[in-house]
Amino acid sequence: MKKRYVERRKASRASKDNVELEALAMFRKDLRSFVKLYDFLSQVLNFEDTDVEKRSIFYRLLSPHLRDDDETVTVDLSDVTLRNIATTKKDDNKLDLSKGEKVKLKPGGEAGTGQQRDPKMLLLDELVERLNERFAGEGFKDDQVKAWAGGILAEMEADEDLRDQAQANSEDQFLESTTLRDALVLAVGDSHDAQERMAEVLNTDDAVESTLLDVIGRILYRELKEAA
Repeated sequence: MKKRYVERRKASRASKDNVELEALAMFRKDLRSFVKLYDFLSQVLNFEDTDVEKRSIFYRLLSPHLRDDDETVTVDLSDVTLRNIATTKKDDNKLDLSKGEKVKLKPGGEAGTGQQRDPKMLLLDELVERLNERFAGEGFKDDQVKAWAGGILAEMEADEDLRDQAQANSEDQFLESTTLRDALVLAVGDSHDAQERMAEVLNTDDAVESTLLDVIGRILYRELKEAA
């Protein structure tokens, strides 16, 4: 299992497959979460199931090995000398567990429930990050870049020729398609024209402005209210 994990991770890093990398990271995180939760619960509860303990032992021994060899950074401490160490004595306190109200512990239900992000959104975030590198100095905000890229993507998703090519070819072959490039150029132009026209209508039609204020205002209120 260690060999398969390391090989898949190296291949994903080489191909810059962030979706696969996140899935592998989630797998390693779930193993550690299982071990931590079992260690805690097994102190107060007898599971009477040796398979659960066997899994815990196996996951505990496996998880430290689920990493690439080149992830381990060697730090040379040969010239480092510990000259002194400071210690501080704090007040002694006693914890009386017989006092106070008894509160039942909530069952552990969150461990191992992490969800992998939507691959499409993950790739869109990657696109925004890479575009920001190219747009350095332009002053664009992340949400502006994401909205622009998302609009282009929506235009291209409706292209029937691209749909047929995606079904009939591998990802590498699809990325080499001249149809893909032509569709991108057209989508950028259509998105630009549509945004300009919508902005023009907004500035001349009070009804459009009122509609935006009403709907977007209510959406924004809820999001800001929940974020507070």
